[in-house]
Amino acid sequence: MPKRPEDYMADRRERILDAVDRCCWEKGWNQTTLRDVAKAAGLSKGGVYVHFPTKTELLRGMLQRNLEHLDKLGTAPDPQTFVQWRLDSLDFLAGPGGRERAISLGELQMDGLRAPELRPLVEEVTRHAVDVLEAMVRRLCPRLGQEEARDRALSILCLLEGLRNYAAVAESISLEQFRRIVTRELTALLDCNGD
Repeated sequence: MPKRPEDYMADRRERILDAVDRCCWEKGWNQTTLRDVAKAAGLSKGGVYVHFPTKTELLRGMLQRNLEHLDKLGTAPDPQTFVQWRLDSLDFLAGPGGRERAISLGELQMDGLRAPELRPLVEEVTRHAVDVLEAMVRRLCPRLGQEEARDRALSILCLLEGLRNYAAVAESISLEQFRRIVTRELTALLDCNGD
């Protein structure tokens, strides 16, 4: 069998991970099977196995994709853009299916922490998130010291994770309240005028 081009394989991998995301949203991570993922991706189970031979490897793929997506956060040219990106990407929490989506994301993270072979990757994703946010804060607020920049980065991450977790346990969250909190708190954390 001829070898497939790299871009074809990368596209197929993303298609599978997108299918995992949809399945998790609909059924939750714990109820999602490789068969479900294959069906959602429009592939055979064998087509999924080429990239992800086990459910643990699917989880590894999701975590690695999150790691890759984190780097974009650090490229925000100004605080307003960063706030808008966060609002755009987190609006789903207050929308239809938001609670299920938040639960699914929590399941992925917890299952990653439970799997001894994946725990270091989950920890790396978290460290990388703080590092990326710290670099952005330092770039946007160059007068801040490293400790204060890291504290603000961790505060940003805790705010966003906390809101996601709240959306998972709360029956509903008001979109207006959610946007107000995110805008106010992120703007305050990225305010460099007093620094």
